[in-house]
Amino acid sequence: MHLLFIFFLVIVMPFLVMPRDITAAKKEPYEIVVQGIVGACAGAVIVLLAASLTGQGVFHQIQAAVEDMSGTIAGDDSIISLFNMTDMDEADRIEFFNTLYGSMVKQIPAYIMLLSAISSYISYIILSRSLGKRSPVKMMPKFREFSFPRGTVFGLVAMYMGSWIMTTTEMLASDALYVNMNLIFDFAFSLQGISVILMFFYVKRFPKTLAVICAVIFWVTVIGRMMLVLLGMMDLIMGLKSRMATQDRKPR
Repeated sequence: MHLLFIFFLVIVMPFLVMPRDITAAKKEPYEIVVQGIVGACAGAVIVLLAASLTGQGVFHQIQAAVEDMSGTIAGDDSIISLFNMTDMDEADRIEFFNTLYGSMVKQIPAYIMLLSAISSYISYIILSRSLGKRSPVKMMPKFREFSFPRGTVFGLVAMYMGSWIMTTTEMLASDALYVNMNLIFDFAFSLQGISVILMFFYVKRFPKTLAVICAVIFWVTVIGRMMLVLLGMMDLIMGLKSRMATQDRKPR
């Protein structure tokens, strides 16, 4: 129930937070999107805090549900056969599924933030087109022009390294912080990497469909995802897209 309400807030909050700044047309689109993300995440945090104050916390409830589900799945013959667990006893199977689903539960904060980012981005596009009919507004730039501010990137890298150090030195009892930061870090730089690919295809005058297919293939494969992260980091450090655009403007 709480997660459904959080999902509702993540979808609705950007529509409540962003229209005023979009109409004012003083801030850049991505700056307003960040405000939408903050608003959605703030709503989610309030729900989580309220659930903790009024009873068992959301994560405790989810973990209890995971343990019950693991016990049920561990006794299912079709699941045992599917995962080739015939040689494992029931306790080991339950522990396996607890670990498997528990790792997903740890990532819920990151998933909420990423869903907030996607929701805010889409909301800006919808709102700008709707509000733009009444007064001039700043439209969302093409995704090939997408880029994180350098300050944001340095902050992400610092938080990632800090969470990694605290986890490896066992300063934290759980690796939940590092797991969430790793997911956010990977997502952020992968987006930056996709924008590099789209810019490359645009500059080379390749079909847009081919660019999208290539980006999807990179996104869904392990090696491709690593390359996207690397491309994203190189773009922020070396300005790959700016160089491509400069080369494109030179007379041929």
